[in-house]
Amino acid sequence: MLNNSIDLSKVIQFQGNEIRMLEVHKGYGDYVNTFGVRVGKPDVRTGEHKTDGMISFDLSVKAVSLHKSNDPNEDYDYYGLSETIMISDTYHEGQVEQGRRIRNEVPVEDGDLVYINGEVFYAKVKGNYSDCVDFYPTQWTLKKRRDEG
Repeated sequence: MLNNSIDLSKVIQFQGNEIRMLEVHKGYGDYVNTFGVRVGKPDVRTGEHKTDGMISFDLSVKAVSLHKSNDPNEDYDYYGLSETIMISDTYHEGQVEQGRRIRNEVPVEDGDLVYINGEVFYAKVKGNYSDCVDFYPTQWTLKKRRDEG
């Protein structure tokens, strides 16, 4: 059974709803600023983990890093890149902790609201692709930007 929790230090209240805060990925070795994205129908499996014993995991949830879009022709401000899966005989402790965290957290799904750099965005999941999710500004964010000039 999946835990379905979210780290409460990364949740804020927005118009009566709890939404997740996401941070832009800091580059290679940043295993903290990643999150799960559901890219398809749930596909939960059970298997034995080298250090954690028997675990449940969802093959439809990808580990994703957040990046700022620099393309002025796009309507979205941020996008998520899924991490490449590689089998290894050893992993960095950060990679192991990232896997545990993503298995236990509720993944971002299509239409979810998220909080990035002081603004609210909605997630548009594109599917099981390397650039699997785009984050578009909400009407609230667009109004805030207009009001701030």
